[in-house]
Amino acid sequence: AGATGAARLRRALNGTGDLSIVLLGHSVARENSFGVAAVFAKAVQDIVGPSRHVKLNTNFAATSAEAGKIWRCGMDVLISADIVLVHFENMYRYEHRTSYTESIYRLLTTIPKQPAIVHVAHCHMNDFNDLADWRTHKSHGYFADNDTTEKEMRANESDLVDRYDITTVFNCAAFRSMWKGKCEDTTRLVGTASDLLANFFGGDPLHPSRLGSNLLGCLAATALMTPSSAVVQQPLPPRRFYEPPDLEHADFCLLASAGLPPAIAHASGWSLQVGGRGGQKVWYESATAGSELVLRMPRKATHFLLRVYVHPELPMGRVTVGIGNSTTVIDACCPAAGCGGGIPPSHGIYRAFRVPPSGELPALTHELRITNIMRPSDEASLCKERGAKFDIASLDGVMAPGR
Repeated sequence: AGATGAARLRRALNGTGDLSIVLLGHSVARENSFGVAAVFAKAVQDIVGPSRHVKLNTNFAATSAEAGKIWRCGMDVLISADIVLVHFENMYRYEHRTSYTESIYRLLTTIPKQPAIVHVAHCHMNDFNDLADWRTHKSHGYFADNDTTEKEMRANESDLVDRYDITTVFNCAAFRSMWKGKCEDTTRLVGTASDLLANFFGGDPLHPSRLGSNLLGCLAATALMTPSSAVVQQPLPPRRFYEPPDLEHADFCLLASAGLPPAIAHASGWSLQVGGRGGQKVWYESATAGSELVLRMPRKATHFLLRVYVHPELPMGRVTVGIGNSTTVIDACCPAAGCGGGIPPSHGIYRAFRVPPSGELPALTHELRITNIMRPSDEASLCKERGAKFDIASLDGVMAPGR
């Protein structure tokens, strides 16, 4: 931790009243019932004692909110946070993702409350491509065996956390210490790739086991013990990466885990689901053509961003989104080659679709009618398996400037 990061942590712990922790992350953060954040929050509670209530907000992680989504919808939550725990696997993989992540760090650095940021630099098995044992062992194909990509990702990560003086847990260093036996054989916990996978990963080379989550949570909690001086306000440094051209703040955000249920006026064939990797992801699902979901918006908007799950192999379907005389068709299938954007082949991702695709709607409090439609029998599906599955994670309403 830099001096600023450590000082902000101590200030949060020494305050009064409830203490708010907001978790930002993907499936690695959800694993083991938000295991890393739960261990971290318990450590915070132990430090501040029973007189203060520690609240852990996992809504963004539960809906797999990526950096662009957090930018659009995070202000209402982040503006009141005392600590923001950041735990992604791939937010620094490729420059366009890193640019969004930098925008979030700049936002957190400048909001009035100036929350403490604790960043977990998530380590996965591809970080060990330099070790012969892992190169011999691995056959998982989760990511392309591209050492340059991994090194570039870690360089981007280190650059940003240093630039914005963010408290960071580099758990790859911990794994390497155990692997190489830094303190001779007395503390050597892992000797092969199989040992590391079996002990600290939950069945694949990416997601942590329960022991792995506990380790990450404990490492993050050690940052709370770092001695520090008073917070010194530093000028905002120049951007390291380009500013994304499509950054916009939403006027309202409806997450499947919070906000979307009260907007439902009618639902036939759609249901709230909780599960996915780690068992904590939340979404609305339909698997039958003809299913209908009617949503009444809480405020005015001129266009919407509907975040849905897309996949190249699962039996994903398509929907129409009707708003007045406007109809938008959204297909949840990716091409067989994959969903792009650095996503490994055979893997899915949540993607935001603009409704309507271009232009603006009248500035009204709209009603959206989402209908699961059958793919024509003579039309080939992009997905490997034909079907009608459709998953919705969130809906954002945006008012065009000047409307």
